[in-house]
Amino acid sequence: MALTKHEKQNLLGPMVVGSVFGVLATLASLAFDSEYGPHIYAKSQYSLTAISITHALVAFSVVTGGVVLLFGVLPIALPRILSRLRGSNGGHA
Repeated sequence: MALTKHEKQNLLGPMVVGSVFGVLATLASLAFDSEYGPHIYAKSQYSLTAISITHALVAFSVVTGGVVLLFGVLPIALPRILSRLRGSNGGHA
């Protein structure tokens, strides 16, 4: 099912806000790894840079995805799901 113009506009806000929060989480992750990483990952076979970049990418993805799903996709998907459920039981609500 295609998104309407209004739904696309509703997704834009959470994407921007999620990206801003994702960048903040990325910076916090990089700061934490640069401060405590040498002590935590001293015996790791991977370089601290690779570990820090991986953590930063995961933090960005999780935060951005969570915000977009919670505040963008869920408000669009719930009415669609509810309308299909109401339509499937013969219109009895």
